[in-house]
Amino acid sequence: MQGRNHYLIPINPYFLRMTAAVLLLLLAVACVTPVTAADTSGDDAKNYLIIYIIGSNLEAEYGEMSGLMQDMTANWDPNAGEMLIIYGGADKSGWDSGITITNASLLFSDLAKGSGNVTEDGEVLERLAADISTPEGMQQALSFAAAYQQDSGLTDAHTYLFFLDHGGGATGYGMNTVTGRMLSLPDIKTGLSDRTYDMIVMHACLMGTVESLAVLDDHADYLIAAEQIVTQDAVNYTELGRVLSADPSISPKELGEHIIRTAAADEVSTYALLDAGNVPEVVDALNAFGAALNASMISSNTVPVISDTYHKTQMFGEVGDSSDATSFDLWQFAEFVYANTEEGDLHTAAGNLMTAIDDAVIIATDDGQSSSARGVSVSSFTYLYYSTFPGNEVLSEAMSLDYGGWQQFYTNYVTTVAAAAAADAEQTTGDEETEEDESEEDDGSGITETVAGYLYTVNGTDVVIGERPLEKIYTESDDGIWKMVPTGKYYPCDWDGNWFVLNNGGEDVLVSMKYEGTGYEDGELREHYSIAGNLTRVVNGTEETHPSTIIVTIDPESGTVLLMKVFAVLQDEETGLVSLQLWDTTDLLAGDLFVPDLLIYSEAEDTITTTSGTPFIFGENPLENLWYQAFPEDQLSWLVVESNLIDEDILVSAGGDVDVSATTAAPAPVAGVLAGCAAAAVLCILRRR
Repeated sequence: MQGRNHYLIPINPYFLRMTAAVLLLLLAVACVTPVTAADTSGDDAKNYLIIYIIGSNLEAEYGEMSGLMQDMTANWDPNAGEMLIIYGGADKSGWDSGITITNASLLFSDLAKGSGNVTEDGEVLERLAADISTPEGMQQALSFAAAYQQDSGLTDAHTYLFFLDHGGGATGYGMNTVTGRMLSLPDIKTGLSDRTYDMIVMHACLMGTVESLAVLDDHADYLIAAEQIVTQDAVNYTELGRVLSADPSISPKELGEHIIRTAAADEVSTYALLDAGNVPEVVDALNAFGAALNASMISSNTVPVISDTYHKTQMFGEVGDSSDATSFDLWQFAEFVYANTEEGDLHTAAGNLMTAIDDAVIIATDDGQSSSARGVSVSSFTYLYYSTFPGNEVLSEAMSLDYGGWQQFYTNYVTTVAAAAAADAEQTTGDEETEEDESEEDDGSGITETVAGYLYTVNGTDVVIGERPLEKIYTESDDGIWKMVPTGKYYPCDWDGNWFVLNNGGEDVLVSMKYEGTGYEDGELREHYSIAGNLTRVVNGTEETHPSTIIVTIDPESGTVLLMKVFAVLQDEETGLVSLQLWDTTDLLAGDLFVPDLLIYSEAEDTITTTSGTPFIFGENPLENLWYQAFPEDQLSWLVVESNLIDEDILVSAGGDVDVSATTAAPAPVAGVLAGCAAAAVLCILRRR
């Protein structure tokens, strides 16, 4: 199979809120007795792999899971042990009738018979009349797996449980597109029953949240999960089979480390290997941290400080901007609190949480764009509060499993901030008043993220070509808790008139680069941006066009472009699932045709809308096609853009002119800036080619 890098989909609640509700019809559940299996594993068998696959739209539309099944079976050595595959939950023949259970040899034959796809009448071990996305269905399937293990003489083997499909962090795992149901975290806990495994691997997006890990920790010695979205190939099953074949006696920890090292080579992976026995200490430390944060709410400074800290922290699962983030890195959040607190309960609690996470995480990887990923995330304030799928009741149930102190803080904080956000959303910011060295721009509530939008006026149209965060003004705290607190004010924009255009040796093409965050990589400061638009590429001889987002990493000191990656955006209209597809590769390719979405500012209405820009064809080295250069000073200005991360309201107000002391030659006039309307792109999963 070629060109396979695909995301296992985070389920975005904001997008789902705008789509039709999925059906909650359950398949009938029937009791079965497992079929006794022949011992085909051999005397040297040391490993037993259980692969739990919910096909969803990944299989029905793109054949993703069938492709992974081919990888598993074609390269599986029976001398390494036995592999049991449990699958269903896709609107596709062979996948839509309850739960099917097979082994590696039978599946290999069936895939060959079905030209790479499972068949309805293929020889299998068992078919269960149950919904694979219910706890009852999971219980039945895992009961069969346990009986099969014993009947196959594998009771002494290392046992590994892999989950494959969409992941949504606190919302749970797996989407059965036949019944419209997914497994919530309490469902997973019920479905696992009292069974334990040497290692559980969540091959799904965003399942590295503390909420998810705390549900799994009683059921395994080791856990593997990712904070960020992950690709289909993030677990290399071909390599996994090779390693187990070469050393069937490899320990679970060593195998987990190997899986992580393999994932680390994947450019979009944030996998971590955790000692499950230490996860309860993380939960305890989180609760103590939450209790201390809640106690600090007596200070009027706490809400603005926590909001400020939250804005700085590494986010995961963003769908366009951080207001859509599903989760954020817990270690980094605690680190920021630790650094900005005086000696006391909160300072101690933050330090203890960092230590607990370090003790639990054996290996953590990052994808080059999530450089602050330390292995454990926690569901974002916006994600839980505003999610309507599968519902706040379910999420509250998930949180209440073990999170007393954290839930108390979370509820108190979000309620307070949501009220402030609602009030702030009704205000108009008006024109900015500038004093000597600081702006009087004040977000009122102290909870917004404020950036300067860089405006380039061409043909009478104000194009937002870029964004940079305005520098906040802080003051010393006198409450005995915090060291520094934000004032709600910002220093004025000091843009020097230089910014980015696309150029391949011809005319400059304007783009709108949205600021996505700042982090450190190898000790160096890096800024991350996104450029939305439509990309056209020839794939297997066929020209395809998809809404796509280019992710850009720059050195803010020099303006040097360090990294550019592209993701295609796909939407399942029936289920509402949003997909982030990697094309054949995350790399931009020579000949790629890109039509950027331009952000257009209306001063009269204080609004920003989206319009298509000029088509651009990338050259042999796409990284060199994004140029940093000067714009003509008399066509430049800036504005204030405030993003409310709680209710997603965006407030825009006038900024000012740009005063450039020394401007180099301006870029050539931009031809064809405006070319029709386009919708803003949304991110989230992916498919196989």
